Amino acid sequence: MNESVEVSVFPLTRMTLFPTTTKPLNIFEPRYLQMVEDALASNGLIALAFAEPASPKAVEVGVAGRLRSIAGVGRVRLLERRDDGTLLILLEAIGKVLFETMIEDQGPYLRAQATWLQEEKTLASENIFILNRLTRDLEHWLQKHVTDEEAREQFLEKLETPEEKINAVCSLMVLDSDVQQELLELDSINERCALLAMSIESEGMAQ
Repeated sequence: MNESVEVSVFPLTRMTLFPTTTKPLNIFEPRYLQMVEDALASNGLIALAFAEPASPKAVEVGVAGRLRSIAGVGRVRLLERRDDGTLLILLEAIGKVLFETMIEDQGPYLRAQATWLQEEKTLASENIFILNRLTRDLEHWLQKHVTDEEAREQFLEKLETPEEKINAVCSLMVLDSDVQQELLELDSINERCALLAMSIESEGMAQ
């Protein structure tokens, strides 16, 4: 049975957070500065929620009505507290949740009651070849986009499990935000691996 959890909700337009990955975030809006400070003080969890772009119709349903129901969840690591009050943080993902209900308490930011979603993390033997190819693709991507060789090597050394490798590729190399969210919503690492391989091969998605 999946456990229930209360999370703060950080809606970002067409943005996805995969388990086992990290995402650097610049925080400058007062309500989200408060959210981060509260999370730091309580070791609280923040769900980074994929939000549809604002539109005249979307305004009618509010921010909560524009959110996808499945989101990655992480803990906050403070990287920099700037003189102007803004923050640079790293959101370290520990899993994903399904939003059940938004908590109505008139606070400055959204909070939700959610359920942890469990994933099948054992890679099938027939997908090992695909994983090896994806790992090589990731190495090439890093060589192109990260000039610091030591940083590249340290990043790759931290990716030990199939889940960590596949989610890193999902996070870094898939450019289509809708496909990223679709990948996140899959609960099997094998299904994610198969869809990821097709996505990377699609035109323009691994540039």
